[in-house]
Amino acid sequence: MTFIDYILSQYQTFAFVLVRVAAIIMAVPIFGGSNVPNKVKIGLAFLISLILLPLVKAAVPMPDSFIGIAVAMSGEVLLGIAIGLAARLVFAGVEVAGQVAGIQMGLGLANVYNPQQQAQLSVFAQFLNFMAVLIFLAINGHHIFIMALAKSFDIVPPYGFHLSNALANGLLNMSSAIFAIAIKIAAPVIVALLLVNLAMGILARLVPQMNIFAIGFPITISAGFLALIISMPLLITVLERLVSSLERDLFFILKAAG
Repeated sequence: MTFIDYILSQYQTFAFVLVRVAAIIMAVPIFGGSNVPNKVKIGLAFLISLILLPLVKAAVPMPDSFIGIAVAMSGEVLLGIAIGLAARLVFAGVEVAGQVAGIQMGLGLANVYNPQQQAQLSVFAQFLNFMAVLIFLAINGHHIFIMALAKSFDIVPPYGFHLSNALANGLLNMSSAIFAIAIKIAAPVIVALLLVNLAMGILARLVPQMNIFAIGFPITISAGFLALIISMPLLITVLERLVSSLERDLFFILKAAG
């Protein structure tokens, strides 16, 4: 039997696998951003589905009615959205940290378009987001999604997704962690800028003739970037811990959904 014959004989199971994989790829950050071409997303989903197809041990019969098929496929899409939301919360915390630090540095009005979130972000938040993406890929964070996909077929059986209180509470708890993530990442920059503003306030009282606003902006921007450079190892450590917790959260979502 050739590989094509095997796919044709398992087309019902392959359809189930493809829907789940495509939903997760469309929802997770980096791969699911609007800056990634749809052809790349479709090709990646098709390729991963071919690789993961043998992991489904038993053949998956499709429901007989159209309504049954729609309900079953909707469950797979909701599972992908839940996994993608848990992953996006990590980058949302990074962006919140960048927004807060950017406003403190005086860059709140300098906004650029973020294709992943499809929203306007400050240049500092966009810079932190790019750094987070590079670090996430460097520490093989994207492998977690592939691992979660492979384990999902054992934890959540075919068409076995269901909403539960545990799943909703878990997502709410993960959402509340955005602000904790933002504080951890932005704390060095915020503290440095607080000290700089305190020093400039004292200087303004000692030398009233000095135009503190003229020299304040370049000093705060330079101090913010200097604090970011010095705290870069801390950012890497925080992101590594977030990736470790993300793996735990993804498996929690799978268990709660199954």
